[in-house]
Amino acid sequence: MSVKRLTCPQCRTTLNVMANMASAKCPSCEHVFSTTETPKPAEPPAPKQTPKRQPAGGGNGVPWLIAGGLLTLAVGGLIGLTLLTRSGETTTSSTTEATKPKTETTSPAFTSPALPPVPTDYVKVDLSETRRREIYREYKQMMGRSIGKSEEIPNGTAGQAFKGMLGNTMKREITRLSLWYGITEEEYMHIVGEGQAKEW
Repeated sequence: MSVKRLTCPQCRTTLNVMANMASAKCPSCEHVFSTTETPKPAEPPAPKQTPKRQPAGGGNGVPWLIAGGLLTLAVGGLIGLTLLTRSGETTTSSTTEATKPKTETTSPAFTSPALPPVPTDYVKVDLSETRRREIYREYKQMMGRSIGKSEEIPNGTAGQAFKGMLGNTMKREITRLSLWYGITEEEYMHIVGEGQAKEW
């Protein structure tokens, strides 16, 4: 007995049938078809064609291009007008400053009002000498990294503001370290005074 290999014309399932059978039933879709005629291959469906959409404005981008160009010109004009107005204000203020008589002003030497004073007659704080030396060493390092370099900062309004900020930062650090070691800020500064007197 010979076997034929056929394809269901309905669902395209491949099946094996006896060669002497006149018809066959597809096990998938249950379609009955003749085994003697050669099934025509199913034609693939025609691809769907979607209509092309035309952009708003008649299909060309010219109106958008014109609108973009006008917008760019408007923004550029506003920026230019702002710059011209500001340069006019600068020129006016610089000419009024030029007519004023110049007086010599010197920036005062850096003094930090924020730092507590270092006592010259210190009181020995109730900590071990090793701990007091450690506190003084930290203070010296902190001073060297911040206020110790204040000579490198140029004088002037910005320089004085920056030096004041350094002083405030030092004050906060002294407060933080005092809390860390469990002592008051006054005791901290007495340790600094002791370190300076004993040249630790």
